[in-house]
This record gives sequence, structure tokens and C-alpha cells, in this order.
Amino acid sequence: MMPVNIIESYFITAENIIALARIEGDQRLLAYCPSDSAQSHWKIRTAQIEGTLTGKTIPDAYVAPIGPTLDDVKAAKIEAIDARTQELIRAGFTWGGNQFSMSDAAQRNWIGMGTMQSLGMMQYPFPVSTVNEGVAYLQSANDLMTFLAAYATYQTNPSGPLGSGRALKALVTACETVDAVNAIVDAR
Repeated sequence: MMPVNIIESYFITAENIIALARIEGDQRLLAYCPSDSAQSHWKIRTAQIEGTLTGKTIPDAYVAPIGPTLDDVKAAKIEAIDARTQELIRAGFTWGGNQFSMSDAAQRNWIGMGTMQSLGMMQYPFPVSTVNEGVAYLQSANDLMTFLAAYATYQTNPSGPLGSGRALKALVTACETVDAVNAIVDAR
């Protein structure tokens, strides 16, 4: 491994020598154990502060992160953004004063309604279920077209759930530190 440059440290002795330190260019707290028998975890039974390693370079250090890595934090943030996107899709969009679902089933139904209209099979008034289990009625082909246009606009709009979710995930992906990822707030 490459040498690591310690910028802040706490040197602790127990059965093994372990240094808890912040490494130059990395905001995480890292653990260093110089022995060949270093494992991915340590049990410190009786620890006492022995000194400091600040400003020193330790060659061939075994460095293991303590706490979540940048990739772990990014994955959790993206998972939360995806969950919120799904909530917003389920909440749907508003047309004619009613709230309509954006679920996969609802979207298939609306595509089917457009197909029925193009084949001359639609009969009006046509009932459409709302999110709150109510019913709205499309009174004409014009209603259907404005309804489908509202759905398409909501679905493809950059401020809609999918577009805004993609934008937030791009911000997370571009982050270079855990603090930067944690600073991103999904306020949708």
C-alpha cells in the first residue's frame, strides 16, 4: 500500500497498537494497525492515550474505514431519493381539481384510453379513478386529450418526480465527500 500522511491522530495502546486518525484528503476517521495479523475489526479492552502521530507518515499502513464509506453513504442517499420518487409517483398529479395516480397500472390504463380514442371506441362521459378512490368523468375527447397531456407533462417534466429524482441522484454521484452527500436534502 502507499504511505498515508496522518493529519490528526489518537494513538492508543492495548493488546495491539492502534492509531485512530484522519488521513490527508479524507474526512473519515480511519484505523491503523501495523501488525500483519490486523483484522477488519478490533476489540480494545483497556485503552490509554500514549501520544500522537500527527504530522507523521506511516509506510505500508493497513487502513480500514470506521463507519460508512463514501460509497455506502451515496448508496443510502440514492436509495432514499428513489423511495421518495416512488412516493411522489404514487401521490400522482392534479387535473381538473382531482388527484390521479402515476402507478404503472394507471399509466397503462391511460395509454389504453388514448388507443381506444384513436380507434373510436371511447364513450363519454368516461369514468377515471382518482387517488382518494373517487371518480372523475371525462366528458369529451378534448377532456381526454388535456388529461393525457397533463399526465405526459407531469411524467416528463424535469421538476416531476422522475426528473427531480434523476437530478438529485446526479448531485449525489458527483459528491467527493461524505459531508457533501449529507448536505444534499430531498425537499420534494
